[in-house]
Amino acid sequence: MHHLNEVPVDVGDGLAHYFIAQQVFTEPVNLLNHWGKPLFTLLSSPFSYFGFTTYIYFNILVFAATCLTAFRLFTILNVRPILSCIFPFVLLTVPDYTTNVLGGMTEPLFGLLVLLSALLLVRKKFMYFALLLSLTPFSRSEGQFLVLLGIIALLYYKQFKIIPLLFSGFLLYSLIGGLVLNDFWWYFTQNPYQGAESIYGRGDWLHYYTNRNSHLGPLGAVVLFFLIVGLLVSFLKKNFPKPSKEISLYLFIIYAGILLTHSYLWATGNSGAAGLSRLATQGLPGMLVAGIVVINYVFSQRIVLSQVFSLVCIGWSVFQIDKLPLPKKASPNELAVMETGKWAKEYAEQHNTPNVFYYHPLVAYSVHSNLKNTEGRFQQRPFHFFEEELQRLKGGELIIWESHFGDREMGLKKDLFTRFTELKSITPMGQYIVSGQPPYEVKVLRYDLQPLSAPQEIKKYTDSITTTISSTDLYKTLFEFEEKEKADDQYTRIRITIDTETNPVPDFIALLKQNDTGETITLEIGESNQWELYLDETYTGKYELFIYNPNGVEAQDIRTTVSRSILQKRY
Repeated sequence: MHHLNEVPVDVGDGLAHYFIAQQVFTEPVNLLNHWGKPLFTLLSSPFSYFGFTTYIYFNILVFAATCLTAFRLFTILNVRPILSCIFPFVLLTVPDYTTNVLGGMTEPLFGLLVLLSALLLVRKKFMYFALLLSLTPFSRSEGQFLVLLGIIALLYYKQFKIIPLLFSGFLLYSLIGGLVLNDFWWYFTQNPYQGAESIYGRGDWLHYYTNRNSHLGPLGAVVLFFLIVGLLVSFLKKNFPKPSKEISLYLFIIYAGILLTHSYLWATGNSGAAGLSRLATQGLPGMLVAGIVVINYVFSQRIVLSQVFSLVCIGWSVFQIDKLPLPKKASPNELAVMETGKWAKEYAEQHNTPNVFYYHPLVAYSVHSNLKNTEGRFQQRPFHFFEEELQRLKGGELIIWESHFGDREMGLKKDLFTRFTELKSITPMGQYIVSGQPPYEVKVLRYDLQPLSAPQEIKKYTDSITTTISSTDLYKTLFEFEEKEKADDQYTRIRITIDTETNPVPDFIALLKQNDTGETITLEIGESNQWELYLDETYTGKYELFIYNPNGVEAQDIRTTVSRSILQKRY
């Protein structure tokens, strides 16, 4: 399935984790990258060395190990084999879990560690249980919750001497951090989420319930229902085997704790929460194991019914897996980012540009660079302290800005664009950024040391059009530019002017290129009657101009002038 994807399944965090793991061989300090999850980075880095495909194989092996651990638990807890078989099928039906595996995310490894801890607990291997839990905070931040739960579990089993081992992982990593980073408490001082208010806003308490189909799926919901009801019944009846009850309760508490924690963080807008549904899958494998153990108990006297239930689940799973959004097709937004990255690479090579700064990981992927490479031409850089960062820029350096990361993580607001020269802009039609505010844009900006004088207009070609906005609120017209030649040191400006003295300002317009390759150029509209699009290439042929007014105005004449100018380039 992975080889059929047009782009990586997760072009954001998944690619970022891959680049961090790969950069370990150049800069070993990335083994302590807090955001990258040090334990995940350590284990996945040997796979990342050989490229992104082998990196994904690491998570596939994690999935296989998760299934084997679950089967071992089922054997110890005397779960019928036919019921055990539904575990991998149900797990793969959950969209978020499957995309986490194929996207190179950290959640599947954490889910495996949860199951391994349950296996050690049921086998009474308390020392190894404590040592394993001590490392989980370095796999995911949620591991801190597991350490606290481990203290309760060891108190319950009266293993008081083992409790200090729960902090051995923290001690080990703190000592390494003290030597390498000169900061013994780096896990807390360099925590990227500690005390951070969410830059993504906040949601409601039922967010994860509303999005349950993504992180739980219909079959997962059935198993969860049996788990909750079965646990309640088990406290009323005494015939539920004690080991099964203890492990089921342990795994359910982990699942519910993670779900409630992230519901709180998203509802209050704390710790940089973005309401990502995939975070709820960290405890999903454990919840499914606990649920299947309870189902085995419920059907203990109904063998035929348990067989029918298992077969129905497996059959339903095959149907659900077939509906997953895989293999991954590149979205217009992703295509725009990759096209812009490749364009910027060619431009930088032609003009000997010192550096190209960006934030979106897909840019690095498209130009075969590494997100964490601080020496190459392409470098990831935030601009939260804009004036300070501006002083570090050199004349001619480029910035690739796009709507998803640009305003937030990159910290470069659109009102700062006046400090740069815009070289290229792409706006995929009908695409929206994560906050839901259209349109999605990708821009290439150039920093010039001195203010630039107005460009010299060499030639100009103008078409004037008068038309009517129809009752559909959408006006479309065709116009054509003649084939014109321009020198290499010139560029094209397309200017669209709409007479708004007697007409409302449109919500947006779009300029679409009509050619054999299906190339599209779009232009976003602001609160003005004149908009410009600058192009480095020569664009000729047929175009379509769309003018959209959402207010449902009555049909009326709109005087529109479309002109193309050949301008002298500025450096």
